[in-house]
Amino acid sequence: MNHTEWMPGMIEVKDSTGTKLGDTFRWKYKMAGVMFEGESTISEKIPNRRIGTHSKGVVTSDFLFLLDPQN
Repeated sequence: MNHTEWMPGMIEVKDSTGTKLGDTFRWKYKMAGVMFEGESTISEKIPNRRIGTHSKGVVTSDFLFLLDPQN
């Protein structure tokens, strides 16, 4: 999942340990001129259906991405 291609404000994603449950990646996000940095962990994964992440840093958040396979 390449966040910088489709998520407005995502500046950088690096240090990914992989794409399996429990793997992590670091990110930099800019909103209203303010830079935020943190680390996300893949907290849920059902191949081709959904991916969940838990993020911590200056901002703590949970995301759930619902996937709709196309061709």
